[in-house]
Amino acid sequence: MAKLRVGFIGAGFIAGVHAERLSKFEEIEIVAFTDIVREKAQNLASKYGGNVYTDYHEMFSKEKLDAVYICIPPFAHKDEVMIAAENGIHVFIEKPIALDLRLAEEMVKSVEKNGVKSQVGYVFRFTAGISGAKRLIESGDVGKVLHFQCAYLGNMLFLIGKKHWWKDESKGGGHIVEQVTHVYDTVRYLLGEADEVFSYTSRFMEKVDPDWRVEDGHVAVLKMRNGAIVSMFSSACYRGFNWLWRIICEKAVMELPNPHKIMVWFRENDEEKIVEKNLDFYAEESRDFINAILNDRDTKVPIREGYNTLKLTLAVKKAAKLGKPIKLDEL
Repeated sequence: MAKLRVGFIGAGFIAGVHAERLSKFEEIEIVAFTDIVREKAQNLASKYGGNVYTDYHEMFSKEKLDAVYICIPPFAHKDEVMIAAENGIHVFIEKPIALDLRLAEEMVKSVEKNGVKSQVGYVFRFTAGISGAKRLIESGDVGKVLHFQCAYLGNMLFLIGKKHWWKDESKGGGHIVEQVTHVYDTVRYLLGEADEVFSYTSRFMEKVDPDWRVEDGHVAVLKMRNGAIVSMFSSACYRGFNWLWRIICEKAVMELPNPHKIMVWFRENDEEKIVEKNLDFYAEESRDFINAILNDRDTKVPIREGYNTLKLTLAVKKAAKLGKPIKLDEL
């Protein structure tokens, strides 16, 4: 069987994570790395093979690709998705797919018009805990979801004193759009779409670091279309990374201390079940993407899902800015 030829746009940390996994797939041949810093592309090419470019337009014109991994910061997105789709190249793109809905919509339209497969890097969908919660909700075993309490606590304080694109809202979109997007995507994955959102944000770190021009934390309340209520709390100033999610349902309570573990307590018989499995979610999402290409099926996170999650995070930010609830239909 001929191998799928894969190229990379961006050769930073996350590109290395994906390349390391892909290098173990029999079906894959990595043929190119592109980065505006040639040394980064050269470094990954020396490990995993492939030609080196500093301009992805040149890579697209010279390489015969089956798929491309787009691993660049949010502000760097321009026309790479559209070029790939128009040339029949399947697209894996890291989150968030864009910083505004106009560009995100262009990406979605091009991918869907040209019929290529797409996957957005929302890795929580590929964990045992989240997958278990999804199955229980869809089966009806836990009954209707009433409340969902989510927390995302991270540590970006190591960037203090460092010039980094993440600290500039115009480049990364901010804490909500660039980081907490994983949790908002999980909410959508489990409960469907939100109807209305309201939020507050904090910006204390700007007083400590003048380069820090993003929110450092937020709280939000979401009213979902299925009637559930979601409360969200996040901080970029925690000592490490921590999650704790509680999903209160009619028949059971589910708790996820992290995406890999789910504890379920059933009200009727006072039974408790625990499922824990540390899957390599980076490998799992790439496996899903590759299988979708080979078997002509949809991926678990097509690019339209990336658009809808971006829309939700932008609504949360807009609600905080305007100081009033925002209907998702208003965006």
